[in-house]
Amino acid sequence: MKIKTKILFTILFTFCIILFNNKVCATFEISNFKIDAIVDEKGDMLITETVNYYTNETVNGVTREITTKNNKNTKNSADNLNLIKVLVDGTTCSQIETGKGNLGDSFVYEYQRSNNNYNIKLYTPFNTSTKEIKYNYVLRNVGVQYNDISEIYWNFIGDKWDCNIEKLEINITLPKNAANKTSYVFGHGSDKGTFTKNGNYITLNARDIKAFQAIDARILFAKDALNKTTKIINKSVLDKYINEEEGMSLKTEKTKVIGNFTIKDISIIFIIIIIISAVYMYIKYDKEYVIDKVKYYREIPFGLEPELLQYFYYGKIVSNSYYVAILNLVKLGVYRLEKSVNKVGKEVQKIIYNDKHNIKLKEYQKDIEKSINGYLQEDEKGEKSIDLVSLGTKMSNSTGSGYKQYEKNLKAEKQSLVGNVQKASKKLPIILLILVVITVGILGIITQKEEVLGITVMMAFLSFIYSMLFISTQNIGLANLFLLLHATCFFAPVGIVLIINDMGLMFVAFILSFIFFIYTGKIKKFSKEERQIIEYVKGLRRYIKDFSLLKDKENLDYINLWEDYFILAIALKLNNKIVNYFYNYGKEQINSNLGNSMTYTSSFNDFNYTMYNTFYSYKKAYDLTRAAASRSSSSSYSGSSGGFSGGSSSGGGGGRRRRR
Repeated sequence: MKIKTKILFTILFTFCIILFNNKVCATFEISNFKIDAIVDEKGDMLITETVNYYTNETVNGVTREITTKNNKNTKNSADNLNLIKVLVDGTTCSQIETGKGNLGDSFVYEYQRSNNNYNIKLYTPFNTSTKEIKYNYVLRNVGVQYNDISEIYWNFIGDKWDCNIEKLEINITLPKNAANKTSYVFGHGSDKGTFTKNGNYITLNARDIKAFQAIDARILFAKDALNKTTKIINKSVLDKYINEEEGMSLKTEKTKVIGNFTIKDISIIFIIIIIISAVYMYIKYDKEYVIDKVKYYREIPFGLEPELLQYFYYGKIVSNSYYVAILNLVKLGVYRLEKSVNKVGKEVQKIIYNDKHNIKLKEYQKDIEKSINGYLQEDEKGEKSIDLVSLGTKMSNSTGSGYKQYEKNLKAEKQSLVGNVQKASKKLPIILLILVVITVGILGIITQKEEVLGITVMMAFLSFIYSMLFISTQNIGLANLFLLLHATCFFAPVGIVLIINDMGLMFVAFILSFIFFIYTGKIKKFSKEERQIIEYVKGLRRYIKDFSLLKDKENLDYINLWEDYFILAIALKLNNKIVNYFYNYGKEQINSNLGNSMTYTSSFNDFNYTMYNTFYSYKKAYDLTRAAASRSSSSSYSGSSGGFSGGSSSGGGGGRRRRR
């Protein structure tokens, strides 16, 4: 993908993000909700609702549904509702015939009754960010008189209000006879609420009421505060109700989402399932086999070549693997190194092929022999050789195809010895992750918490854009940066929203499932044979590291392995002091292939510098070719008006807006 296309791609999707973000994060909420309720001696309740809306949307109006049936306590249901008036910003609205309202109308409403539900469809376009709406109505025969007490139990905020309420105030005025007598107030639905009582005047205050969160109150007051015209039930209930309600004032009720299960219950179940699944995956795929532990191991494990032992130790083919394999071939006598003078009189190091060797090479060693021999030239002595500087230049200018074949056959050799690494099945973690994500979405829908859905959907959209950007740029550093940004933007805000909305444990389950998914992807269980080889290599590495410090006679018996120790010290990345110990010893061993090769250099640094750079250039050429092929592959791809929404509610009813 060309740089201009990348920039255009980024700008286009950034613009989409902004539009999407504005859509998802649209605000429609109630800044203040005040309810003034006056209860008279007949048990009727005159209610004035003052609703202050705030929005950054464009809406055509709102609906208000009021249900006279009280599902909390049917005895406190109202016989009927008498709507007195509706005001918008102080202006009295007019009632029109049902179905005659038009979008864009102002200060008119349709009013109709269906069984116990009363629907007010108010036409009032929100052209400003704030608007005050008042509903004034009477609920007939709400109060109940028992043998020992009178009762008002009403759902002042129903569970169908689809927007948040920042501040709620409910003022209840009881009949005068209740002023100087004992009364009880029990509120439900918010843990951020308080109430005060002064004579027959009661005030309930609450903050941060979430959408679809009901607020109700039960008030028990003097029996004779209501007259004989109200509903009368011949039984005593005071002690029973106090026992039921004591300590529950303004206590948050648990949200039931599936049967009797709450969000907390479902979250705990998910967390337990994830923990059990993690234990299962560990035991089946990640728990290591029991093997023989060793402190020191002096022999070469199973006579394996140093490049293979390096592969076992690191679990991958490291950058100097090819160089280590070349040193091993020099030790075996397939090649030798010596100092020479080139055509311009400069001292050089050259590699010479022994075409008379009878070493039985492994497939990956044959790959090395074939690759290097392709660059050799026959000199005046009839030997096939090349100086290392020239060889490094030729290798760096190649495609590195020989190195690719070397890696392939080295992996095959390792697998033939111990088999493939056992990886964990991703089926279970993927299923769990999907289930948790779906559950979070379902809970968001059931509890109607728009913030949860909005942020989650927005971040899912962003993650898709990031993925596309990663594919197009092939830039791992940029990819990691955006992943970090994505994690910061997603987990922190969504976690805060879920916690605020009493779904914190579900967020914990989501995070645990995400960690569990990553964990299972990183599981690599080696076979018992491979684990034993790795343990032997670790013991051998400790032995080589401490060799110069061990002065017992037994060490001298193993000095014949100095060539292997020298190469392994390089392969296992021991410090220069240890490598130099074997290098200096090796320079004295002129009867060995590697010892003879060392005599032409003054120090290990001199020996190592040209050798490593020469054969690392072959790997580098392969890496560059692969990166170029990857880039080539990636670059070849190339308002209307809204209607009303309705709904009913329990007791206090609900309110919904309609969007444009």
